[in-house]
Formats: sequence, structure tokens, C-alpha cells
Amino acid sequence: MKKKNSVVLSTLGIIMCIVFGLMLLSNVIIIIKGTINPEKPPSVLGITPMVVQSGSMSGNAKDHIEVGDLIFISKTDADKLEVGDIISFMEEKLVITHRITAIETDEQGKRLFTTKGDANNVEDSFPVPEEQVLGIYRFRLAGVGDFAMFLQTPLGMILFMGIPLCLFVVTDVIRRRKSDKEDNKKTAELQAEIERLRKIAEEKQD
Repeated sequence: MKKKNSVVLSTLGIIMCIVFGLMLLSNVIIIIKGTINPEKPPSVLGITPMVVQSGSMSGNAKDHIEVGDLIFISKTDADKLEVGDIISFMEEKLVITHRITAIETDEQGKRLFTTKGDANNVEDSFPVPEEQVLGIYRFRLAGVGDFAMFLQTPLGMILFMGIPLCLFVVTDVIRRRKSDKEDNKKTAELQAEIERLRKIAEEKQD
């Protein structure tokens, strides 16, 4: 049972290190891409995480988005977008995430998307050309945005690297101590048995 617990602790430590390591790698990629191309939100494997800073999509809808949420969008074909979808698009240097309320086609055959924030009273001033669409909204992590921003600071990066390392060290120390206790116990039992057999042998000689 003790050996099983030791294996479980080691496995958990390895899993946590892998998970935190992948998250750290993603965070580093996002920072590097954001530095190289600050005009566009960085993505990892086609997924773009963004922190919501406006309440234009707040409300009671099933797919509502609130200030401070961490949202994820993915690249999509403009032809697959439909009325009701939530998209993120560039408006000058800002990224806007609003719902599609109408779709038209211009003279060149390209799609134009009329959008509106759920909490806004009117639609956005200008339709969104398909080339300005960054992707379609997939899901959100409520209230995680501030934490995600913190992880991109130097202190956040240090803590983020330190947590998995500390967890691994702690689980490894616990595992080793348990293993040492078991080895010491077995050694003591073996020595006691040897001593018992020695005494029996001496008594027979007498």
C-alpha cells in the first residue's frame, strides 16, 4: 500500500510538471509572438486567448462574456460564419468581440459582417470585412483574465516556473522519505532475524 502511494505521488508530480510546463511554454510563445507582432493578438496552435476589457457582451445570454474573462477564439473560414456567431475582429488597433447580426456580400464577392455587442443599444457603425475577422469565439474562463495578465509579468513568470518545480521537489522528497523508512524497517527486521538465527546457532553449539 505504501509503495502504491509513493507511485501515485510520483505520478501526480510528473503530471503537474507536464501540465505547468505546457502552460509555461504557451505563455512564452504568446509573449514572444506579441512582442514580434504587437499589431495582432498572438495565437498558439490556431487558438488565440484574449482578456476581455469591455462589457459590451455582458448579459444573460448563454454565451455571454464579462469583463475580466479569458476568452478563446479560433481561426475559421468566413464562409462558415452565420448570424448569431460571436467573432473577434480588428478595428484599427483594437480587437472587438461582438455578435454577427447580418451578413452581406460586397461587389467583389467578399463577405461583410454586421455586428453588435449584446449589451449595446445599436449595431456597430461599420460592417466588418472578412479579412478583418480574427476568428470565432469558442469558450471563456470566467474571471481568469487578470490572472492570465499577471502570468505575463516577470514576477508571474518566476512564480509560474517555481510552482511546478516546488511541487515536484516536495513530492520527490516525500517519496524518498517514505522509501527510506521502508528500507530502514526492512534492514532492521533483517538484522533482527540474523541475530535470532545466530543465537539459535550458538545455543546448538553449546
